[in-house]
Amino acid sequence: MAGALALTYIGLGKVGGWSGLQTSVPPEFFHMMKPATDTNFPWTGIFFGAPILGIWYWCTDQVIVQRTLSAKNIEHARGGTVLAGFLKILPVFMLVVPGMIARALYPSEMATDSNSAFPCWCRG
Repeated sequence: MAGALALTYIGLGKVGGWSGLQTSVPPEFFHMMKPATDTNFPWTGIFFGAPILGIWYWCTDQVIVQRTLSAKNIEHARGGTVLAGFLKILPVFMLVVPGMIARALYPSEMATDSNSAFPCWCRG
């Protein structure tokens, strides 16, 4: 996590901050609400798909439910759940923003292989 957050911080410095990032990538990168005709991620996926998956995982997954029910008291259960919610926001900063920065800094490489935004020793 620290590496991804450091990568975000350093990358934003290289592209000229948030405003530099906004001018370097297409404007649709900053909009989650795509038209229903979008082949990759239409708005219907946000309203119907994501909530179903989120509720299934965070509210009915046996491991999550057992950990919540085994809390010392109701305050610990609530606190753990709120902390988990905040941690759920981190992937935006750890994965999405560095990917957008990579697209801004290396547009030709990212157009052909977007997986190379994060260096990986496991690729051959």
